[in-house]
Amino acid sequence: MRKSFFTLRKKIIIIFTLIIVFPLIIATILVTKDLRHRAQLEIDRHAETAFNIFHRYLKTQVRYNEIRLKNLSLDHNLKNMLNNNMTDETGTFLKNFEGKHGVFQVGVLYPDENGKIECKAYSSKNICDLPSVIDYNTMGKGEILSSYFVCSEDKSNEKYMFVISVIKNVDTLTGKSFFIRMILKFEKCFIDDFKEFLNLNLTLYTRKVSFLTTFFNADGIRPLGVSLSESQNAVLNNPKFTGIWKNNLGQEYFSYYRYLESKKEIAIEISIQKTSIKQTSNMIINYLILLLIISLILAAIAGFALSKNIIVPIKILSEATNEISQGDLDLTVKMDRNDEIGSLADDFNVMTSRLRKSYERLQRKIFEISTLFEISKNMSFVNDTDVLVEIIIDRAVSALNAQRGSLMIMNEEIDKLEVKVVRGIPGEVRSYTRLSPGEGIAGKVFSSKQGMLVNYGEDDPMFLRSEIPEKEMKILSLICVPMKAKDNVIGVINIINKNSDNGEFNADDMNLLNAIASQAAMAIENAKLYEQSITDGMTKLFIHRYFQLRLEEELNRAGRYGAKLSLIMFDVDHFKNFNDTYGHQTGDIVLKEVSKTIKDTVRRDVDIAARYGGEEFAVILPETNSEEAVILAERLRISIADKKIPGPDGKELSVNVSLGVSEFPLHASNRMALIKCADVALYYAKEHGRNKTVVYEKSMS
Repeated sequence: MRKSFFTLRKKIIIIFTLIIVFPLIIATILVTKDLRHRAQLEIDRHAETAFNIFHRYLKTQVRYNEIRLKNLSLDHNLKNMLNNNMTDETGTFLKNFEGKHGVFQVGVLYPDENGKIECKAYSSKNICDLPSVIDYNTMGKGEILSSYFVCSEDKSNEKYMFVISVIKNVDTLTGKSFFIRMILKFEKCFIDDFKEFLNLNLTLYTRKVSFLTTFFNADGIRPLGVSLSESQNAVLNNPKFTGIWKNNLGQEYFSYYRYLESKKEIAIEISIQKTSIKQTSNMIINYLILLLIISLILAAIAGFALSKNIIVPIKILSEATNEISQGDLDLTVKMDRNDEIGSLADDFNVMTSRLRKSYERLQRKIFEISTLFEISKNMSFVNDTDVLVEIIIDRAVSALNAQRGSLMIMNEEIDKLEVKVVRGIPGEVRSYTRLSPGEGIAGKVFSSKQGMLVNYGEDDPMFLRSEIPEKEMKILSLICVPMKAKDNVIGVINIINKNSDNGEFNADDMNLLNAIASQAAMAIENAKLYEQSITDGMTKLFIHRYFQLRLEEELNRAGRYGAKLSLIMFDVDHFKNFNDTYGHQTGDIVLKEVSKTIKDTVRRDVDIAARYGGEEFAVILPETNSEEAVILAERLRISIADKKIPGPDGKELSVNVSLGVSEFPLHASNRMALIKCADVALYYAKEHGRNKTVVYEKSMS
């Protein structure tokens, strides 16, 4: 490119000397000094605001606690129970109140003969050791005395902060005073939430020793029990809102300290990480605008032509840069110049083109990584293979922006690939989609362990017309990859008809689907192993050991939330005689058919059906009372009795079952006792005619 004598370098030297250098030096000095001051003021304001928000939140919680306590003290049911000395009923009432209102502990306290305050009625929850902060003797009737900022005196690292509210009442029968005390607990997650909200770290100190903090040490543990240093104490006792630098794991923080209330028992540390304050950018712009005005005035003196020759094209490039920074990568700068600015515009366009391609590649990689992460996250907690394959094909079709797809699993019993799940294809397709290894595209992919990309669709000679019925949509493009787990192919994934890019799949799609298939294969294999470890091989119901574990879990959950739970125990009537008459193979068929009826009858993903042993079965019914359990048990008994089971010589056989039902916590409060009750009811049913459902009663024992 031909260059003029007045190159951009010479122009910049002139303009820099006359217009920019001296004003810029002065402005830089002023800006630097002012920004440091304003940055510190901004940090102080941020910390002050954070403290006020934190303090206001605690005061609000105290107020809510007092309102709830006031309402509770006026509750007629509670007054009646206290007046009638109904201790158990009072405890249950208070426990329900705690669960409903999210309160840690509610108790009713009476003074003894010596004036010592003792808790006579409370829920079953343990009361933490708390410092004595309330002078009960000075309280008047109906007066609420509150003391928040109270720390537990537990010696472990698990310390908490509490809001304690007390109100005084008088027993209408005896005339004696009593107190209702309500305790609200703040655990360490509560300051973690403030950290997320305020974007800063918090530490709470009682008697100048930390008991709650959002900081972690190098071992990933919150450093509790740490005393304030001398410099921290000095700042804490300073009436001005000031701070000092603090180092944690190589990161610098500017920390402020302040007592939360006048008693000076609990203090808070607010730590802000050393970062540039974004708000100062606006000031920089203001100073630069001022600098620009001065420069323009001087430029007018130096010469209008010179300023026009340089500022206009630079402004164009600047605006183009700003638009590109906002995501407009299709922008092209048109500039007809033969100097360095013209060369810069040409280079700028080349850079934009390369940036656009890099951005497209980056977006593709981000999409692939996020897709794989989402798939992995959804598959990590699924052990049911039927649910798992549904998730896999849904994510694969969505990730590749396709019309439909299918997932085929190798059935080792018949040595054929079978469709396990489909998406986007109406109707049932499993009956006609069985392929041998090497047959069709899916069979070839399975045998070769290599994916295939077919953008000719059903016109490709490798494609078998029998793979898809004539009524289905035309196949324009197809991508098929194997699902490999440790070099063992367990199936294939087919994705059909891409919705974009002219309907054709590409190498990036192949790479993404291969990654999905690899994750899917491992997940399916793991799910199969897990299912095999907890299910009975013949009946496909859960094994005895898994039944015991799940029953313990469900009982704990029911006890925690005050829910009902029922257990059904049953076995096949006269099964030994049945085996002796028709043989053990027919007996196994009976057990399989009974098990299939159980799985078809119980609620999927809610009830837990298991083979308890031999011909005995068990069903756990969460959130179900005995009356509801009897309905399901009867439906199960009738379904088994109506079922025709193939026997020897073409005979049709039928069996009956006897069932026993027990309920938690009505009949038993623990696992072994609940099983015992259901077993007693089962044998009661056998002894009184069989083929019936019996609910446990104490008289049966």
